[in-house]
Amino acid sequence: TKDVDPATAGDPDAYSLQHYHYHYHRTYGSPKVDETPVEVKTARISSDRRRVSLVLPELVAGKVYELHIKGLKAADGNPLLHTAAYYTLNRTLPCSRVEIR
Repeated sequence: TKDVDPATAGDPDAYSLQHYHYHYHRTYGSPKVDETPVEVKTARISSDRRRVSLVLPELVAGKVYELHIKGLKAADGNPLLHTAAYYTLNRTLPCSRVEIR
């Protein structure tokens, strides 16, 4: 909802990403299984400075992607209200693109 600070938003090290999955079974609950860090290769800021696109290696279907943002600020210097996002990737399509806002 605010413009991002290009100095912090364009730094791939500002983003920590991993993927994992859960075992599904009759009883409730499962620990995270196969936690794997995912490299953020590039962070590209949109021309309106309201979105950041992260360039990642190949996405893996059936995984939960967990994103944490550290040090990212709005253009006015205020920190972000939410610094974590989660996305379950059920399947991939050719040239798939996941956008988290």
